[in-house]
Amino acid sequence: MDNQDCIGLVIEVPNIGRGQIRYIGSVETKKGTFVGINLFAGNGKNDGTFRGRRYFETSFPQSGLFIQWEKIANLIPIPSNPEANMTIPPASPTPVRINANFLGYHEPLQNSFPEIKSRTSISNVIQPNDDPMQTTSSDLKMLQTELVQYKRLVEDQRIVFEEIQAAIDEYETKLDTTEKEKVLLQNQLDHERTSHQRQKQFYESEHDQLLTVIDELQSEINRNAAILAEIMQKEKKNSLENDYVMQDEPNSDALLINDLREQILELQQHKTQAELHRVQWEKEKEQLQFRNQSLSKNYKNLTTEMTEYQQKSHDTETKEYTLNKELDDARKKIGELESRVEELSKKQEENTLIVDSNIETLPLYNPGAEVKSTLVNAAAGRSLWCALCEKDGHESVDCPYDDKFF
Repeated sequence: MDNQDCIGLVIEVPNIGRGQIRYIGSVETKKGTFVGINLFAGNGKNDGTFRGRRYFETSFPQSGLFIQWEKIANLIPIPSNPEANMTIPPASPTPVRINANFLGYHEPLQNSFPEIKSRTSISNVIQPNDDPMQTTSSDLKMLQTELVQYKRLVEDQRIVFEEIQAAIDEYETKLDTTEKEKVLLQNQLDHERTSHQRQKQFYESEHDQLLTVIDELQSEINRNAAILAEIMQKEKKNSLENDYVMQDEPNSDALLINDLREQILELQQHKTQAELHRVQWEKEKEQLQFRNQSLSKNYKNLTTEMTEYQQKSHDTETKEYTLNKELDDARKKIGELESRVEELSKKQEENTLIVDSNIETLPLYNPGAEVKSTLVNAAAGRSLWCALCEKDGHESVDCPYDDKFF
């Protein structure tokens, strides 16, 4: 068998694991023929690139491995049908994790599924041909492979759905917290508004009363001033004529003047206090207005944040609904594939019975079993042994001989 015919075969590398041959040929700056293997477990040493040149594609960034042809030549089986061992490598040995930031997930589930074979292929499976057992067996393997891929994709979607569900729960928790804060601030704002309204009414009433008192005091001052001026004028006018009267009653008008002066001073003090109360009321009014504006601004910000959380929650629910629908469709397709596999299994059993009844059963030649029986695990019974350089002290993955294994 030609070396290039081995590309695509799945082999088991001792102490490393299973992988698929992706490249056979020379490697720059290296002597000899090397085999590029894509390891299913992702425990390789490169991504199919060596010294800036890409030789083959890998499933993971560190799943590529170059090994000399002589080291794995005896590991390659020689099948009677070259396509028998051409297996499709799993897309991922472990479910692929996607960030809990599910907002970046846009690829629908239907686009991730491989295309199902056409109706012509299925009809060819059902129609009899020269070798019904072989056709049924190959179609059964094909459907089983598709079924495994569907199950893997459904498992990946389930993991994505669980991570999205955790994000949804987090958003719901934040939304509930925001709702509680909004209700608390709304109650606080209503309480402040009610208190502000009561204080405003109280200060307005007190202000009106003070204005009334000031007006009354001003009227009283004006009236007393007019009386005092009239008395002074009369006193000045009649000072010469009524000297004897003033001499008889010197203290009468003096007492009246003193009383009027005391009343004027008292009214002026009341006026000063009223002015002080008015200034204090203006300051408290400005403070209440400032607090009202601050509460209104906080309420507006919380309303905006709550609207954003509600929008995000709505988007999350929409994506969750889409994922549920896609998962249901995938489960239906899996059910259909399982039904087809069961039908093909029954068909294969019927064909087997028919062949057994018509021809004599002979022992089948199993080249894979013979090759496998000739393979000897050289690492058996040793703790640390490299199957590539055939030396003790290290395993194959950590082989330091870069010329033969890198």
